[in-house]
Amino acid sequence: EKMERSDKDFLHMIELAPDMISVCRDGVIQSINPAGANMLGVWPIETLIGRRFDEFVHEDFQGLIADGLDKLIDRTTRLPLKLCRVGGADVDVELAALEYAEDGNDGKKTSAVMLMGRDVSERNRALRQVASREEHIRKIMDTVVEGIITIDQNSLIETINPAAEMIFGY
Repeated sequence: EKMERSDKDFLHMIELAPDMISVCRDGVIQSINPAGANMLGVWPIETLIGRRFDEFVHEDFQGLIADGLDKLIDRTTRLPLKLCRVGGADVDVELAALEYAEDGNDGKKTSAVMLMGRDVSERNRALRQVASREEHIRKIMDTVVEGIITIDQNSLIETINPAAEMIFGY
């Protein structure tokens, strides 16, 4: 009874996880949680079972998984990847893979890959916005005719614009 309750708790955690969790065998989706189905834009979940995971990988990133999902197991960092949702939207994800061994119907151990994917689209969008803002500020500083120097709390120069370079001869 205790083990059955533990199994139910484990399944409940997987179903409620905000990240995609999927088990793939030979590149084919065997199981996936609701967050994964939502990330791929496919519902109901059962319609994903039996489909190849690489169907959802953006063509620019196909080369990263060309050797098989099992090659991702040895990676020490998450793999940045772009997935294509059904309907056309792209999703930036960080993908991690773990070996997933289970008992087969014949009693032999079978090997699969458990994929965990975190949607980082919003974070990447925010980083692009910050980079764009910084580029805009840099362009302004480069065109101002007055010399501008920014100094940190230790009196070290952080930035200097071309006008200040000319003033100081650097």
